[in-house]
Amino acid sequence: GTRMNYYPRCPRPNLVFGIGPPSDASGITILLQDDDEIGLHIRKDEQWIPIQPIPGALVINIGDMVE
Repeated sequence: GTRMNYYPRCPRPNLVFGIGPPSDASGITILLQDDDEIGLHIRKDEQWIPIQPIPGALVINIGDMVE
């Protein structure tokens, strides 16, 4: 299945409930990013970092089943 979520930043996140960070439940996920938009982010050192797309490149994510 596909899960796509977008929520604007919450000004007071300590006061609300929400969904957790995305997780790939499958074994492997293959992504082809749009060349014009930055939509993929990684989490490093408690910060979300945008990933600049490389035209024609595939992003291979190892999912929860493999981890």
